[in-house]
Amino acid sequence: MKSILIERSLFFFHNSFYIMGSAILISLGYFISRITANNDIYMQLLAVDGIINSFDFSGVGGHPIGIALIGTFIRLIGADPLLVLFYLQPVFCAFCFIILLKLLKKVLPNNYAFFISLNAMLSLVLIKAMNQVSAEIISLAAVLYFLLYVWDVIIIKEKENMTHFIILVLLSWITILLRNASIFIILGVLVFIFQQKIYKTLKFSLLSLLLLFPGILKSMISVDNNSSLENILSIKAPMIFYDQIIKHIKNLIEIVIPYNLHLNKYPEIKLVIGLSCVVFCLINFFYNSIHVNKISRKNIMGDFFLTIGLSYFFFLSLASVYLGYTSIYSTDWGNIYRVSGFGILFLLCAFWIYIKNLKNLKRSFVFYVLLLLCFGKLSYGLRYEILASKTRLFFSDYRTIGNSVKNYMIGTENNEKLLIYTFGSHQGKNLYYILKYYNFLNPLTFKIDNLTEFNHTDNAVKLCAYSDLETLSKAKYEAQSIDNFRAIYLLHSKQPS
Repeated sequence: MKSILIERSLFFFHNSFYIMGSAILISLGYFISRITANNDIYMQLLAVDGIINSFDFSGVGGHPIGIALIGTFIRLIGADPLLVLFYLQPVFCAFCFIILLKLLKKVLPNNYAFFISLNAMLSLVLIKAMNQVSAEIISLAAVLYFLLYVWDVIIIKEKENMTHFIILVLLSWITILLRNASIFIILGVLVFIFQQKIYKTLKFSLLSLLLLFPGILKSMISVDNNSSLENILSIKAPMIFYDQIIKHIKNLIEIVIPYNLHLNKYPEIKLVIGLSCVVFCLINFFYNSIHVNKISRKNIMGDFFLTIGLSYFFFLSLASVYLGYTSIYSTDWGNIYRVSGFGILFLLCAFWIYIKNLKNLKRSFVFYVLLLLCFGKLSYGLRYEILASKTRLFFSDYRTIGNSVKNYMIGTENNEKLLIYTFGSHQGKNLYYILKYYNFLNPLTFKIDNLTEFNHTDNAVKLCAYSDLETLSKAKYEAQSIDNFRAIYLLHSKQPS
């Protein structure tokens, strides 16, 4: 009995950092998560019907097929894909922490590795990614496992047998199939491998082609590459690239301070802080390049994370130019925090690894700064979530909204068709996808469609989100709030005066 207690005590002692970090992130995940999703996830899960019935993946649109495949498997066993992903998401977050901690512990003391990992996982972008089901956490888990494998097998041990080669390719494909932007992280890994001169030119070229194959294939099939070449050769291309890079750099304030909405009023300060962090990392990187014979494994890992982070932002900005703002894939990625902020983790790790390696800086000082940063991020993230959740439109259980609309339609005369205005804000699209997904799992007796200029017939019930209310009320409709809906409005056509 005594030996069992000793054994369990030793197990907890050796794994205490993993257990504490996982407990914090799982608790945080379940506290802020809601049984709903962003529009991208709804679209991918709605594609499950076509995949099951006719193996048709066209429903995923411009999104990768990974989430849709996971949803298909869950649906085939009779479960609700969104509900299962909701319960798994905090677990994936803890898994991300464990993998990152395991990676950092290879070059850093346990306490520093713990607080750097926790800082990275408490970044607001990841907190925002957890408040509804999204691809970010699942994708990050795949990315970090891929990086751990690359570090252990390729960079440190430099193994080149066929088994490791195949595993590397499969892990790369999984990350890309879960999230399109992961291809830019794979590119960063390839840049680092090239810098380290691990493979000869022919082998490196073959490896690159295989790792990037899903992304290359998708680009060939789905992207208008002729128009994209015109975009990248246009006069505006350098300015668009510069604009995207600047926006990415402004998001890097979370490397040294918690994200603060008040700083959005002072973009120059955000730019100076972010740029200072990047310059500091680059100075260390070039110093390591010059003193290559004296470089430690710790600095190599700093270079590893820095190369991945900078490559992510560089290629993401280049893709914004290449795709153009009219592409189905395009968006102002520098302004989308959950996309741009995804790279914070890599530059944050690089920055604090370099800081830890400074000879003239007291270790206790670095430790306490990391500790304060952790508490600052956690408190700010919780405060942000508590305040923001009160103003969000559809961050409640999708089943509650679906049941409310269903009950309302039963009591109306024109209950055969429901039109939803989706051509304004993303909240309107969110309402549409929520009801379409509800209908997918619980078939409704009425049809759900978009409210457009061409089908604004009176012979249907029309709904819109609060954010589109002003636009529609000025045009053709009068709005009426519905008590049992949360910020959803019923529309009536205006009577001619």
